Amino acid sequence: MREGSDDMNMYDQISEYYDEIFPVDAKTLDFIKRAAGNPPRSVLDVACGSGGHAVEMSKYGYNTTATDNNPDMILRTSRKAREENVMVDVVECDMRDIGSKIQKKLDCIYCIGNSIVHITNIDEITDVLMQMEKLLVKEGTLIIQTLNYDRIIRLNINRLPVIENKEKGITFIRTYDFDNPDGTVKFRTEIVVNNSQVNGSVKGEVDLYPVKKDEMIRALQKAGFKNIEVYGDFTGQAFTEDSFMLVVKAKK
Repeated sequence: MREGSDDMNMYDQISEYYDEIFPVDAKTLDFIKRAAGNPPRSVLDVACGSGGHAVEMSKYGYNTTATDNNPDMILRTSRKAREENVMVDVVECDMRDIGSKIQKKLDCIYCIGNSIVHITNIDEITDVLMQMEKLLVKEGTLIIQTLNYDRIIRLNINRLPVIENKEKGITFIRTYDFDNPDGTVKFRTEIVVNNSQVNGSVKGEVDLYPVKKDEMIRALQKAGFKNIEVYGDFTGQAFTEDSFMLVVKAKK
């Protein structure tokens, strides 16, 4: 592991350890399955990371497509699908181009893991939501999950909870810097690995757009979505100002 390689894409740095940092969550899968309906339905995982949720959805019998704009994440998703002997249609794609890259109608689209805020202005976020709306069948479902930026901004939270995988000797540190003049926040990360194979750390950073709940709802409405529901987590808890995350479910 190289020390302090800020010149690398942040997700090139994270990809090797992604499964250890962000393991597949059963509650998240259950939420997506309930929203998608019984298989075989067609689902799209936008910004799929290393493909954990996409592969699990395929195991449950869903016709699964997965996209990400990071080539290494795409390779890991494809490899994981082969190793698990399931079919996932894997497409390297910036979510801003999803309408031209995906040529099929879908029952459910989900974009989780605080991914959509990597688009750094609300107009482009709205455009992506419009593209997603066009890809859905009538009464199709969209799921978007971000952190609760209402809470983060209100409390000026500049450090997220540290993620530790003690078995693998991995620590993931995440901080925010609110000094960007354009309204974005600087998201800085550091992965510290200390095990029998590796001893070192690597840092990265990326700009995010901290979209708040009401702004997200307005963008969804502008994109043509209806029956918009908001939750504070993937168990279906009500969203409050103190929720850690924002989970939105909407219908075409």
